[in-house]
This record gives sequence, structure tokens and C-alpha cells, in this order.
Amino acid sequence: MEALSPQHPLLSTIHQASKAKNANLTIVLVFNNNQWNNWYKQAPKWITTLPNNRRIHLGEPSKAEQAYLLLDAIQQSELKFNHQMQSIALQKFWQQWETYQLDNWRDYDEWITMGVIPAMRARLNLHSNAPVASYKVTPNDLQMENYWQGLVTTQHHLENELQNEFKQFEAVMKDLHDMVGLQSIKSKLYDLFTLQMFYKRRRTMGLPCTKQAPRHLIFTGNPGTGKTTVARMIGKIYHQLGLLETDEVIVTERGKLVGQHIGQTEDIVNEILERSKGKVLFIDEAYTLCDTRNNRIDFGYRVVESLLTTLADENENRVIILAGYQDEMQQLLDANKGLESRFSYHFHFEDYTREELLQIAERKLAAEQYVLTPEAYSACQKVIEQALAHQSNKKFGNARWVNQWISNQVLPAMAKRVMQNQQNQDKQLFTLILAEDIAQTLDIDQPITKPQRKIGFTA
Repeated sequence: MEALSPQHPLLSTIHQASKAKNANLTIVLVFNNNQWNNWYKQAPKWITTLPNNRRIHLGEPSKAEQAYLLLDAIQQSELKFNHQMQSIALQKFWQQWETYQLDNWRDYDEWITMGVIPAMRARLNLHSNAPVASYKVTPNDLQMENYWQGLVTTQHHLENELQNEFKQFEAVMKDLHDMVGLQSIKSKLYDLFTLQMFYKRRRTMGLPCTKQAPRHLIFTGNPGTGKTTVARMIGKIYHQLGLLETDEVIVTERGKLVGQHIGQTEDIVNEILERSKGKVLFIDEAYTLCDTRNNRIDFGYRVVESLLTTLADENENRVIILAGYQDEMQQLLDANKGLESRFSYHFHFEDYTREELLQIAERKLAAEQYVLTPEAYSACQKVIEQALAHQSNKKFGNARWVNQWISNQVLPAMAKRVMQNQQNQDKQLFTLILAEDIAQTLDIDQPITKPQRKIGFTA
């Protein structure tokens, strides 16, 4: 068992079951030494409820026990090991027991599967999957030294590969962590990427891995909260993990997917799905495709049908992200249950706080070597506070608004002031932003509008 916290519900369940009277139940907890020590640290009080006479410690197997395990593995393999070959195998292990470090039945079984059987096929010139049970095992088939060296080399290779992969993973994750805000998004994405790495490592080790980590995602949130930016980072991370061929992200929306004539939509969608293989396909404002069960004549529904066909293929090599406003995206999923079952990971991007928007503004300006005076910084605070007052009616674009405000209002005002100055050869003039450069009012008369869907089809 893995280490569990004292509050873990499994502990309570086991404890209650162990105290139940007349319970026809036997509970056996199995640990290796490290797991037991970790578990003891996590729940020492609970451990003390288990009397010492109920704890059984199985020490390291003796050489006689290891010999029995080796012979049992040989017999279970159904290979033709005669008594002489069994003796030779035992003798080789006894001579170099410490060198080979094989000490349990699984180790011996893997030696037979990955060492003896491939050696027999090579000797007999058989293909890689050919059965060998009908052939006798010879001393040259034992391949203990070669198997062990290959095992050590493979282990070192896997360790180096894992270290390099983790370094690449951390480098890309640093870009995500450096983004302002988005704490819950960062935590959930880190868990998702860790799960992807875990499954990939199991496959590399040849362990069963029938379960796949979720690939396709739902992003919800208002404009300017970082959805497209995070989608591009996902492309980089999935590419680093070897899950995608490239880190390219294709950004699209209804207007680029829906045709004007019958049959045209299917052709457009098939083309973009083909082009997005090995990449991330990001569909913004996805709720405009089809958000009611009764709207099946809309061409947007053809897009949803094509997506469902693609999503049904578990081996398809792409990541699809659907994004949009939270309520509208839920309506889309409610109206299309097939979509909901294919997108099990939902990420909600919260609006930025005043402090986070100020930090975004400072970073943008610093990146272009602009500096705010203390008075200008205070003016920025007032402007952002005024903008946030209009946030509830979706007239506000979060980080996108900050970038547009700086580019369209602050810098033009600064440029006008500086160029009117007769001493405009002073380099500091071109870097220092003054309070007078900061607009004190916002142009909020034009709201951020949602695109209007065209219902029906064009004749």
C-alpha cells in the first residue's frame, strides 16, 4: 500500500471493519519496507491499534528460498529445462548471486521471458513471436550475463531519459508558472501532465497501461483570461512528453468551420481535422456550434458530429480544446451528451484581480523597457479599478483589455507628450511614463459582444 494520510477514508473503513463484531472478513495489508515506514509516519496512532502479534515480517529470502523461486519460475515457463539445465541455472545464480541481484519470482520470470526465450529464438533463427516451448533449452540460451548487462543498461537509459524528460517538462512548466494568476489552472494542469508522464513511463517499462490520461479539454472563462495562451503551452508540454508530433496549436472558431451550403461543412471540418493531426486544435467560442437539442438543422451540428466521430478513436493523435463562456459551454455539453463524456477535464479561468492586472501591465511595459513613475502607477490603479467596475456586464476583456489599453491609449499619449518636447533626444524621456500619460476614463461604450449564430442553412 502507498502512504496514506491519517484522514484518508480508507483508514476509517479498514478500522471500522476490523472492529466489527461477527464480521466474516479478513483484512490483509501488504507493504514493502519503505511503504511501511512511510505509512507509519503518516498514521502512527492508527498503526498502534494493530497488535504486534498480527504483524508478520517476511525477511529477505535465503539462497534456498531463492533457488525454490527460480525452479518454480522455470517450471511455470513450460520451457524444456531438463534436470541438467536446471542445475546449471542454479549453479550460475549461486556463483554470482550478488552480481545479478535477482531475488524474487518476478525477476526470474522476466529473465526467462526477456533473456532465455529471445536467445532461443536467435539460436533457432525464429521470428520474434515464434513459440519455443517445443525446443530444448541449452546452456547458451541462459544468457544470464548478457541479460543482466542489458537490464542495467536499459535501467540507466530509462533513468537518463526520465531525468531529461523531467528537465524539459519543468522548463516548459516554468513558462506556465511565470504567468500572472491562474493558480487553480496551474495546479490542475500540473496534475494532468504528471498523470500523462506516469502512464508514459509505465508503457516504457513494459507495464500494462490500458487506461489513458484525458487528452481533450474544456476551457471556460471570460475573454482575456489566458485560455488561448495556456492552450499554446499545452501544445509545447505535450510535444515535450512525446504525445504530439509538434507543438503547433491551430486556433479556429465557428466562422472557419461552418460552410454556407449542404456538404460544405463536412469537407471543411475533415480538412482541419486532417491538418490538426499531431497538434492541438483549439476551438474558441465553441458554444456557437450547437447549443440546443432541437437545432439539428444548423450546420454547426455537423461540426459536432464530425468531432464526436474523431473523439471516438482512442488512438487518434491530437488534442482538442473547446473554449467559451462558462454558462454557454455548459449548455453546449448539456445539449450534446456525447461531447460531455469525451471531455472529462474542465478548466475554469477566473477573471484577474486588480493586483494581477496591475502586474500584467507592469510586465508588458517592462518587457518593452518602459517605466512607470509612482504617480503613473497610482493612476494605473485608478484606471483598472474603473475598468473592473464594468466587469459584471462582460464589457471587460481582462488581460486583453490591459494590452489594448496600453497600446491604444497610454503609449500614444506618451508619444505625443515626448515628441512635443524640444529636448526629445533624452533617452529617459522615451522610457518614463508619467501620470498624465495614463487615461483617466475608459471607452466602455462598445461592449465585447458574442458572435451571433446563423441558424439554418443557405439555399
